[in-house]
Amino acid sequence: MADDFSADTTTTGRLTIDGQFSNTGGGYVGGNIETNGDHDWFRVWLWSGHTYVIHEIDKTTGGANSFQPFANLTLLDARVALHNSVGTELIHNNDGGIGNNGAVPADAWLEYVTPTSGYYYVDAGSSNDTGTGTYLVSVTQAPESLSNYNQWGSGATGSERFGDFNGDGREDVIHVSPTGVISVALASEIGFGAFTQWGVGGTASDQIGHVNGGADDLLQIYNGNAYVALSNNATGFGAFTQWATGVLPNATLVDVNGDSKGDLYQSNASGTGFVALGNGTTAFGPFTSVLTGTTLSDQIAATNPDSAERTVGTDFTGDGRPDVLQLYHGHAYVAVATNTGGFVGSAFQDWGNIGTTASDRFGDFNGDGKSDLLQVYNGIAYVALSTGTAFQPFVQWGTGATLADQIIDVNNDHRADLYQIYNGSVYVALATGDASGFTQFNIWAHGLSGNDHAADVSGDGLADNVEFYNGNIYVWESSSVPGAYHGTTSSWYDYA
Repeated sequence: MADDFSADTTTTGRLTIDGQFSNTGGGYVGGNIETNGDHDWFRVWLWSGHTYVIHEIDKTTGGANSFQPFANLTLLDARVALHNSVGTELIHNNDGGIGNNGAVPADAWLEYVTPTSGYYYVDAGSSNDTGTGTYLVSVTQAPESLSNYNQWGSGATGSERFGDFNGDGREDVIHVSPTGVISVALASEIGFGAFTQWGVGGTASDQIGHVNGGADDLLQIYNGNAYVALSNNATGFGAFTQWATGVLPNATLVDVNGDSKGDLYQSNASGTGFVALGNGTTAFGPFTSVLTGTTLSDQIAATNPDSAERTVGTDFTGDGRPDVLQLYHGHAYVAVATNTGGFVGSAFQDWGNIGTTASDRFGDFNGDGKSDLLQVYNGIAYVALSTGTAFQPFVQWGTGATLADQIIDVNNDHRADLYQIYNGSVYVALATGDASGFTQFNIWAHGLSGNDHAADVSGDGLADNVEFYNGNIYVWESSSVPGAYHGTTSSWYDYA
């Protein structure tokens, strides 16, 4: 039987820090101990000064009676070890985890504080090198508070934005110079790479989004035309090419019909909404009148399932397509998108006279796949849940909220949370998904200097805190529980 992973530093096995430990299998990688004495190594980047939990699940926790994905594991007694960058063993364990009830051996679980940043190797095996079978292994960040940061680079301007430009699930940063040079720093498990030129002819107002269903691309609106620069998913954008004419300044890049290709939605001052469907390769089709009764303050927004903003969009029915929201005289009106690129009845439907205001925002706060409404008034957060055909009345969900709070899924539970920056600290109110609303605001990070944003730059599904300050990019990686951004603030390298 062929060995799935080698037992040395040439291994092809890879792990990423899951950040959110749970016994539901998030972040685990599977392998097989094929023979007695077999070991499988996995490379992982760990930051200095952090506490990491390394876990190898065996049949003790798994087995036919276990919940997925732990069911049907066959390795009887796991042993896990950690090696440094040259392969020297640092620590090992075989009975530190779940399942040790005195009758059967436990699975393998250890904690380790890394003295230096670099690549480490997780060694999955069996106790006493005896036994074969399948297992799962993971590395998670243990909850800890912040300590002093380390500077890793310089050169940021402070005007950077985020997007996944190579399609690896990590949010990268993009900067457009005053002369239109487009530079991107790609995020990886060891930080941001150097800023490199990805294109020319850009502007600071270019829209970032999916045009052809792959990595994020750029849309530019200029003199009534739409120009697109497609990402090659690796090293750059193609040249801006004209994709549409007759484009209004409020045109928005969204996938109206749900075919994974970007379309354009726009409305004019006469109350008509138009859609131009994209073919994903060369052009948007002609604009077609699809909606009446529009206003210039109507809102439409795509939901990005590949980022921590996965719960923020105007899909109020849960069908995966962005609807149009209109707030007027206390009513919430919704135009429901169809799979043909139009809207039901070409008209808005009254979803309730619930006391809306112009500052109300949206997000899926209960995790049912349908976006809801958030209203903040005098520091109190109210939520009106969507039923798919109407909004329920606003109900108080929390206190201490502000209109500046960012709506984002902090802990990857597919519920929109509130992310607040105040007096140099990050406070998070997690959505519980039930009648209890939001938790109270808890401090998650401190020592901030300004120009901070929440984005998943580490690719683990959790919202990290990213700060641009004095030419550097600093990252607090999230481990999804209060006070548990990774223990040091690291300045992720950007361009010189």
